[in-house]
Amino acid sequence: MDLTVREKAYDAAQPAVTVASDMTLRAVARELWARNVGAAVVPGATAVTGIISERDIAVQLAVGANPDVVTAGQAMSRNVISAQSADPVIDVVFMMLDAGIRHVPVIDDDLDELVGIISLRDLLQPLLIDHFGGTPAR
Repeated sequence: MDLTVREKAYDAAQPAVTVASDMTLRAVARELWARNVGAAVVPGATAVTGIISERDIAVQLAVGANPDVVTAGQAMSRNVISAQSADPVIDVVFMMLDAGIRHVPVIDDDLDELVGIISLRDLLQPLLIDHFGGTPAR
C-alpha cells in the first residue's frame, strides 16, 4: 500500500508562509527566521508563482547581492514543483531528491488550492516509521 501525502504527511504540512514578490531578501530572511521555516511561497497570478528558500537567499548573498535591494521576486525559484495531497509519499520524496529541493507546496486535489508546504524531513519521517517502527522524537 502506498502512503499518500494526505494519509501520512498531510498533518506535517505547515501552513504555507507567503511573502510578497517585492519584499527584500533581508525582510524575507527575517520572516523565515521568525516563522522557523526554510522556505516561503511567493503568490501571484497563480496560487504559487514562486518559492524562495534559505538556499536562494544564500546564493544571492554569495554572489554579492544587496539584501536590502534584491527582492523575493528576483531571487525566487520560478519553476515550482508541487505535491498533491493524493500523491504517494515515496514519489514525492524521489521527486524532491531528483530536483535537489527540500520544500514543496502542497496543493489540495479537490480544491486546487495551496494548503501548505512540506519538507523532505516531513515526508521521510512517516516512511521511516512505517518501515522501521518507532515513534517520532518530537
